Amino acid sequence: MFRKIGMIGRDKICGEMLPRCRGEKPPFILKGIRGVGKTALLRWAFMRGEEPKAFISASDTPKNNLEHIAKAWRLVIKYGDKKVPLQRAKISELKHAILTQKKGSIYIDDLHAAKPTFIIFLKTIRERFKIFAAGVSPLTKEDLNPIMWGIVSIRVPPIDKKNRLEFAEKACEQYGSQEAPSELAQASRGYPARLIGMAQGAVEVKAPRVRGEEIDLSPSLLLLLAGIAALRYVGRGMDDTALYLIGGMGVALVLVLRFFLFRGMR
Repeated sequence: MFRKIGMIGRDKICGEMLPRCRGEKPPFILKGIRGVGKTALLRWAFMRGEEPKAFISASDTPKNNLEHIAKAWRLVIKYGDKKVPLQRAKISELKHAILTQKKGSIYIDDLHAAKPTFIIFLKTIRERFKIFAAGVSPLTKEDLNPIMWGIVSIRVPPIDKKNRLEFAEKACEQYGSQEAPSELAQASRGYPARLIGMAQGAVEVKAPRVRGEEIDLSPSLLLLLAGIAALRYVGRGMDDTALYLIGGMGVALVLVLRFFLFRGMR
């Protein structure tokens, strides 16, 4: 996407990523809901990153990811003294060739989709190479949290209002859309995937969201929790036991609701 339209409205995030992918600062992980443009940002950083570098997806198979890394790093795979074609190399041979390297950068998309086998592999490469990643928030897998310590988290918000029209104009021009850019800018609410889908005609302008895109409920849950907590303090101040208990039960209910919502979003 960024090659055709550019990183409109992403100056701040790009400015934060650039010194990191060049090795001047610690690596990063991009977090945000689906359709907000994390993959495009990660690819933009990858294009500007240090060599050797590779771009993989946590949703891909282990063999494919190992092949992508070996090919991107131009590694020679050997079995004993003999060279082995990349497509015929075994997983153990690919791993050995990769792990014997002294440096490298690996950009991982769809980190939220990581399976146990990928997490095990991630633990190994995390100790040797620079890891840059992107994933749908919240990244709640317990095994991922210790691995990602020390990697700076960058939240990716929707494109702000002042840049949405420019993005919509470029998208309409690129994909030949007959829709009014101002209408697409407003209907997209700053989500690049939704706007491009509308410009391509794959998504109706009045569609509530792109398939697979979550609704960000965090602000609503925060306001609800704050309101219930306030109710609890009011009950305490008025010495109203019933009101105080209702507030306490409400806080517990919101926390349980948040747990199951985030669990379902995984």
